[in-house]
Amino acid sequence: EFQIQAGQAVIATYPDPDWADLYYRYALVWIPSTQQSNPEKESYDKKAVPVVAYSTDKTLHFKNAAALLKCQVNQASATRIRFYGLNDEAVAGSAIAVMKENGEIDNIGVLGGNEYSVELSDASGGALRSSWNYYISIIPNTFASGFGIELLNAEGEVVFTKKYNKSITINRNTILDLGTLGEGSDQTYSDKLYVVGTYNDWRHEYSTYL
Repeated sequence: EFQIQAGQAVIATYPDPDWADLYYRYALVWIPSTQQSNPEKESYDKKAVPVVAYSTDKTLHFKNAAALLKCQVNQASATRIRFYGLNDEAVAGSAIAVMKENGEIDNIGVLGGNEYSVELSDASGGALRSSWNYYISIIPNTFASGFGIELLNAEGEVVFTKKYNKSITINRNTILDLGTLGEGSDQTYSDKLYVVGTYNDWRHEYSTYL
């Protein structure tokens, strides 16, 4: 619970507030390079999907700062999924969310010292579940030469690889469907990948407003 003065600007981040600058309307967000599936349902790692809000009234309209990748797994020995850009683009770590005066996100800027791959494991600690929807959170970015996605076994060996070999921009607040991984030998995506939806922005009203 907190209080603000009427008309005072507020910038907020979740889940891990770090620093923000009200004058320039930006906030640091963090996407971890190691993620776990949500054990309660087929969902993303709640700690891996940052949101940001900027407001001058009593309602915080939180905007999603990450992009999500959706996939299924059909490989009995796989325990982790790894995603990476073919030109070593940043996919995890620190980024700056720059906000507009109306509370929308203007852009997501990548900072130095980022991670160039991100891995997702099952919350059970065991093999990835067949036909389960897995979601990987990444920094929104343009992948100039495409990307790769791999399945790894418990020993860290790559057991399956699939690549997309064309430039692609993956935007914030979108869910990109990467299909089923592990069927057959290593593969290359066709020309088309589909955004299958968005995940909802949300809002919060201050518990106390002066």
